Amino acid sequence: MLYLITWLTDFAAFLLVFTVPRLLAEQEADAFMLGFIGTLFSAGSVFSNAISGKLSDRHGRRIVATTGTMLLFLSICGATWLQPGHWSYYVSFAAAGGSLGIIYPSLIAWLGHGRSGKHASRAFLGFCLAFNLGMISGQLAGGWLFQHWGSQPALYLAMALTAVSVGLLSRVRGDSIPQLDVPSADEIADAPNVALSAAFSRVCWVVNIGGTFSMSIVFYLLPKLLVELNIPADEHGTMLAIGRTVVIGTFVSMHASSFWHHRLSMSLATQVFGICGLIGLAVSTTLAGLTIGLVSLSILLGFNYFSSLYYSNTGSANHRKGTASGIHEATLALGLTGGSLFGGMAGSYYGNRAPFFLAAVVISVLAVVQIVVYRRLVHPLLQQREAEALAQQATPAS
Repeated sequence: MLYLITWLTDFAAFLLVFTVPRLLAEQEADAFMLGFIGTLFSAGSVFSNAISGKLSDRHGRRIVATTGTMLLFLSICGATWLQPGHWSYYVSFAAAGGSLGIIYPSLIAWLGHGRSGKHASRAFLGFCLAFNLGMISGQLAGGWLFQHWGSQPALYLAMALTAVSVGLLSRVRGDSIPQLDVPSADEIADAPNVALSAAFSRVCWVVNIGGTFSMSIVFYLLPKLLVELNIPADEHGTMLAIGRTVVIGTFVSMHASSFWHHRLSMSLATQVFGICGLIGLAVSTTLAGLTIGLVSLSILLGFNYFSSLYYSNTGSANHRKGTASGIHEATLALGLTGGSLFGGMAGSYYGNRAPFFLAAVVISVLAVVQIVVYRRLVHPLLQQREAEALAQQATPAS
């Protein structure tokens, strides 16, 4: 049921996220304005993510997720009925971002409760598949509806999906109020892996900022470039859906393997793919070239989201999973905020392709920061583990 709710939530959210920027782009809004609305949407999510995870740890997952979903419904109503360009229209769009920051930490912690290792990976794979299928559904349906019927039908559909989600949340079984855990023998034995995952989650939170910095530029500023290139809305939606399909493929591959666990080299390799993809988006003039660039960037987006989600949850106790999920989502939202704000400024002053070059630079700089965090937090733990393993090997000989 939680997976269905996740799909409905993201379907509705990305009908909104597709429709509003595309509508403003076709009304000849400049890059700064498109970046500004993305900043509003993401800034609302930064603050709500930061507090909602802790609230769900204290008061329960269901009540917090339901509150967020009801706010999303009201926000979509505002974007549907208010006049584009009026201040209240932008407030509604910002509130939608804030509502997602209330919903997702609760859902993630709810799904991850009592799970570790492969069981946690399976739960998070289901979540990632659900929300990405929601994104694909929203982008495809939003593109088709916008192309043939305009903006209103897509937003009315988003309202209906959100209303269904509110109803389903009231029917989810199980106690959603986390209890303070008494560690089991297995959890005590797995403590070193928990500590390592907790340290790796800090590394991933750094990368989150760069990944979603790029993603916000795709959401809010790519429409301006595509309108300039005369690429229609339905092909725009299809292009985004292809990128999401690659993200899903990355999730499945990561769940099916463990070679990437606690390995910095894998994260750095995907960041190279992301940088190449952004450069491709910056220089391409055809739909095919732009799609290839987006596919390359999507490898980074998929890898980092899944790894950050995995480490954030497996590196925390059940009664703190909401807090960890909130920080995970807040760093994602922080990147979205920076990308839309600074990307919009770059696009306004230097042209519609400048934001993609800027995002490539940001990922490169944050890769250096990631290495520093790794050496300070993760490397000592790995050295300690290696020393303990050598000591155990030497014990029988003595």
